[in-house]
Amino acid sequence: MEGVIHLKDIPEEYVQLKDELLFDIVNSAVKICGSFGKLSKKINVSWGRLLKFHSNKDRRRNIQVRDLANLSIFLSEKGFKEYSLENIENEILYLGRNRLIRYPKFPIDFRTEDGASFVGDLITDGYLGSDLNCGYANSDINQIYYNLDTVHKIVTGKERGRKSLIKYNIYLIKKKAYCIKYPKSLSSILINLGIVRGNKVKNNYPLPKFLFYLDKKNFFKFFERVIVNEGCVLKTRIIITHSVANKKLGISNFIKNYKEILSKFGCETGKPYISSKYKVKNGEEHISWGIFITGRSLDIIKENCNLNMDYKNEEIKRRNSFTTRYSREDRFNQILKVCKELKVFKTKDIMEKLNLSQKCVTDYLIKAVGMGLISKIGNAQNTEYLFHDLNLY
Repeated sequence: MEGVIHLKDIPEEYVQLKDELLFDIVNSAVKICGSFGKLSKKINVSWGRLLKFHSNKDRRRNIQVRDLANLSIFLSEKGFKEYSLENIENEILYLGRNRLIRYPKFPIDFRTEDGASFVGDLITDGYLGSDLNCGYANSDINQIYYNLDTVHKIVTGKERGRKSLIKYNIYLIKKKAYCIKYPKSLSSILINLGIVRGNKVKNNYPLPKFLFYLDKKNFFKFFERVIVNEGCVLKTRIIITHSVANKKLGISNFIKNYKEILSKFGCETGKPYISSKYKVKNGEEHISWGIFITGRSLDIIKENCNLNMDYKNEEIKRRNSFTTRYSREDRFNQILKVCKELKVFKTKDIMEKLNLSQKCVTDYLIKAVGMGLISKIGNAQNTEYLFHDLNLY
């Protein structure tokens, strides 16, 4: 199922089982077959490993999920349903050869608010390297701990306490940002979630498929993290950008995917556009692609996203009225009414009075000039407008 990770989905990982469960599993299988050698041939697990798992009843051993699955399938077919992999999922003490994650709770469901939030962090300001290192960076330490809290709740089903159940390391990147590094066992989960390893700017890979099927509430939990990490939030619009390494890669797939999913929930955006071009250290020219969210669509963002970053949250709260709340005729009449009140005014006076963008106000003032309702006075560097009282408004 897209967005849900079961134990069987990570066969290369190692686990330790609770209590004496591994001993009991191997012991039951050996009794059925009669010897370690016969069991080894039956399930394609070396007899030496089987013997090690059975040699000390009180000692917890690491077992690869692939070997555990082979044992589980064999015993389940013989009627030992209590040893099915679905039941064993609930009996894991540690995930990872070096006890990297304690008490993981399978299946791990990323179709939740916390799951969607964590993925939003990872695909924006996070990383999943080809070396299986993964983590997240932000200049705000509060965002780092927010990320840590979400991954705890997803993977362990528990709130993060004084003693972390997941090994991690937080360090400073050139005194500009903090970075949290997670264990490689988490990477194996994320890969099976559909997140591609490697440089996302150079690879231009798409969003994981499960995001396309999230319900409205959980998708906007994902998207609010995109805004927190990558969004430029203004009182009249939100701008989201993502870079690609060169023009041959075309439009950023992330940008295209955002537009597609947002549209499904009635949140329309502008067409993807080239926000900027810039060169990196090796001389390559990277291209930043962006989309605008304005008007009624900005209302949808405000209603569904709680930006966990004070200055961005305050900016979006300043939204009162925007052009698409009104028909063009109503907006034009509203601006003319203010022009009449002010008599003599500049563009910025209308902008401040109605909380509108410069482009919006300028477009309607040009229209009013063309209709003879107002006229320009002053020079080009200090343009003012004069309202003509024609008793029309």
